[in-house]
Amino acid sequence: MKKNYLTSFIILLGSVAILNAATTSQQGNKNGVNGSKTNVVTGQNHELKKTTGSHNGNQVMKTVSSPNSTSFVCNPSIYSDNFDGLNDTTSLQARGYKTYYRGTGVPGTSPTWFNGNPTVFSSFNGPADGYVASNFNAVTATNNIDNWLVLPALNLSVGDIVSFYSQSPAGSINPDSIKVMYSDAGDSVPEGLTWVMLGEFGVNINGVWEFKSFTIPTAGATGRIAIRYAVIDGGPAGANSDYIGIDQLDVASPLLIDAKMLDITSPASACVLSAAESVSVRIVNAGTDSLPASFDLAFSIDGGTPVVETASALAGPGDTILYTFVATADLSVVGAHTVQAFTLIGADGNNCNDSALITVSSFTPDTPLTTLYSMGFELTEDFSNWVVEDGNADAVAWDTVSVNPHSGTFCMRKAGSGSPDNDWLFTGCLDMTGGASYTLDYWYKVFELTTPCEMEAFIGSAQNAASMTQLLISNPIPADTTYQHAIIVFTVPNNGTYSIGFHAFSAAGSSSIRLDDINLDDGTFIGINKVENSVVNVYPNPTIGFFALHSPATVKDATVEVFDMNGQLVYSNHVGLLSHLTVDLSKYSNGVYNVRVTSNTNVENHRVVVNK
Repeated sequence: MKKNYLTSFIILLGSVAILNAATTSQQGNKNGVNGSKTNVVTGQNHELKKTTGSHNGNQVMKTVSSPNSTSFVCNPSIYSDNFDGLNDTTSLQARGYKTYYRGTGVPGTSPTWFNGNPTVFSSFNGPADGYVASNFNAVTATNNIDNWLVLPALNLSVGDIVSFYSQSPAGSINPDSIKVMYSDAGDSVPEGLTWVMLGEFGVNINGVWEFKSFTIPTAGATGRIAIRYAVIDGGPAGANSDYIGIDQLDVASPLLIDAKMLDITSPASACVLSAAESVSVRIVNAGTDSLPASFDLAFSIDGGTPVVETASALAGPGDTILYTFVATADLSVVGAHTVQAFTLIGADGNNCNDSALITVSSFTPDTPLTTLYSMGFELTEDFSNWVVEDGNADAVAWDTVSVNPHSGTFCMRKAGSGSPDNDWLFTGCLDMTGGASYTLDYWYKVFELTTPCEMEAFIGSAQNAASMTQLLISNPIPADTTYQHAIIVFTVPNNGTYSIGFHAFSAAGSSSIRLDDINLDDGTFIGINKVENSVVNVYPNPTIGFFALHSPATVKDATVEVFDMNGQLVYSNHVGLLSHLTVDLSKYSNGVYNVRVTSNTNVENHRVVVNK
């Protein structure tokens, strides 16, 4: 494969957690319907909410578990292909497909589409190589990938559904994305003028096949559907693109009874989950008739005995039911847990979308935070408890790269995007003391100053955007594209477990941003020689304004920077040979100042208290 190192991030698409499991994700309208009202219905000792509205015609994306069988009834009433035969260009075209390369640059070493490689992952069903695949070698160097797989012409009606399973390599850090296109006029080449996009999504990296379905918006007697492997900055030298598989493709008319388990909305990964976590799900009526007035549904934890309950609500076509189980889940054991939920309706004509599976983790916080916490995102460091949230669901999120780190080999990157940025990176769980002073510092770099990707840091009680309630610092747009240093001193209101969130945002499409060398401490490092591996002493401390930096061994090519509590640079001096240097802060206010000494071999931080 292109890149074989792995990370252990939890990735959040919108607000749905994914970690080594199949998960439902939504883009656009998060409920899959354009809801106009919410009703609260009481029944079976639980609260049941119903959202009423019409279907979102653009897309509904759904994930189910993938048992090793072919027993599912997927309603292939119009067209079906399980890709169990040959899927080279000649064989695909013989079955009526059209394949097109529309990437930038010359084609690469791999065909546009080809038979699946079971050493990467096996098929959803059928023989191990029985799926169609495409990969980063479709282009050369760094180029945009745009591979089209156009289905045969079909007689399609409004509301017909195209569905398939997709997957990327487990743990891949080179994001893949797919677009689903439709032409009601039967355009058979990408340059046709009647193509519309039914949906776009980032291909899952959870090690399972993920079920996706999309609704046909307009009728077409010779309608064409196309699956596009579309990735910006892909290729063997690109930062994006890896390998995708497509399997069990079906085009079907809607069913009378079809209850989709849309997603599991809770629980979510968090610090120290309890023995009584709520389990909530969303079910959409994807059929053309009302669901039964009462029906059974269930959940199970870690493959255990299912808990079955009865939901009672009137759900017409397009309605979404939000259901919270009366029974709770015991997730108190530290580590990862699987949560599966499924509907149990005998008359349901489509069993492929009846279940959803997620993995959530109960994290152990760094307790207590009384030593320097640092993160440079090197592969030898443990950031398995960190969480990435793709808030705008554009399949462009924080990831680790080895290009342009501040120090070491790796750093975090939010890649350039054509849509407004809203991407979060959350630290692991931090056990913190209310009222105590903490200092956060990190380095960041933008690549474009006109429409840059900006960044701010928050702190909150959980690893999600909604919990980030306390703004720590909003980084100013820098004057150049070199790495910038941010420092902030802050307190938290109460004893407890917290997470720091780094938010990359922009009003429009922007370029990339980097984040590296994060340090957090609780203020116990004031004084001489308190920095681990320090070669510079700082004294006196506290001081009335003047302090000295002294190094027993001369430090070559050193830069000394001093930042106030708001992260503003108040002093900077480049010294060719640092053995002794006096710094004057007498004109500045009393408070805590952060001193950073950067040399060609070391970076160290000190905190100085000015008390005149």
